[in-house]
Amino acid sequence: MEVTIKIQKGLRDAYCIVEDADGHSLIYRNHSVATDVFARMQKSANPLPILTRDSQEIGLDWFGVDVTSSRPGRRVLRGWEFTLDGNNDHVQALGFEKESDARRWLSELFGFRL
Repeated sequence: MEVTIKIQKGLRDAYCIVEDADGHSLIYRNHSVATDVFARMQKSANPLPILTRDSQEIGLDWFGVDVTSSRPGRRVLRGWEFTLDGNNDHVQALGFEKESDARRWLSELFGFRL
C-alpha cells in the first residue's frame, strides 16, 4: 500500500510520520532515520517535504526483516505505542481503539511480526 511520509523536526530531534489513505498513522521517533529520510526528500523533485512509498519498503528499510514487539502495547492519545524488541525503539500506531487492530495494521502494512 502506498503511504505518505512526513518529517517533523523539533528543537533537538526529528521523527517520521507515515500516513495511509484511511487516516491511520505511524510515528517513529528515531532521529537518525528521520534525518536520512529528510535528506532523501531534499534530493527529490517534489518541493514539499513529503514522500510517498510502498509501506513494505518502509518496513524493510527502517525496521529490517524480523521486527517484533513481544511486550504489550501501551495506550496513548488516539492509538497504541509498541516497544520494538532488540533496540527498544518505540512506534506509535494512531487511529485505533483496539490494540489488536493496531498490531494487525503494523503487520499488514510494514511487515511487523506482532
